[in-house]
Amino acid sequence: MREFLSKRNIPFVERNIRQDPQAKEELLRRTGKLVVPVVMAGDACVIGYDPDRLESVVGTIEIGDVELPPRDSTLPVQGEMAASLQADLTATVVDLLSRIREELAYNAAKGNGAYRQGMHDGLKFAEDALVAVLKTCAGDI
Repeated sequence: MREFLSKRNIPFVERNIRQDPQAKEELLRRTGKLVVPVVMAGDACVIGYDPDRLESVVGTIEIGDVELPPRDSTLPVQGEMAASLQADLTATVVDLLSRIREELAYNAAKGNGAYRQGMHDGLKFAEDALVAVLKTCAGDI
């Protein structure tokens, strides 16, 4: 499923029913079964790997219906940096801190799988470090 969706540039949220009770409840409510994999898009549910059904469902997805990451670092408009260079170092670090906070909020909305939790912990560490640097060098923000 991941490969199918990724090859078509369809953003998706992966949820693990063993680790996420809400995902398990939603799966039971929507399908009446505890079977995986399942792709849910709007009102449609595709249980198991069914390429023909997946193709028909993918054709109905509006990209605007899917939450996309903030300031996507893969976009060419952003260049090679996740934050914008500003006139001075403090402003640049503040912009980077803002970017990290956007990612933390986005990440938190996506659930708490092991991979996502690891990313969240790393972002939180970076946020805390940048706040400490700014407090030391530029005063409280």
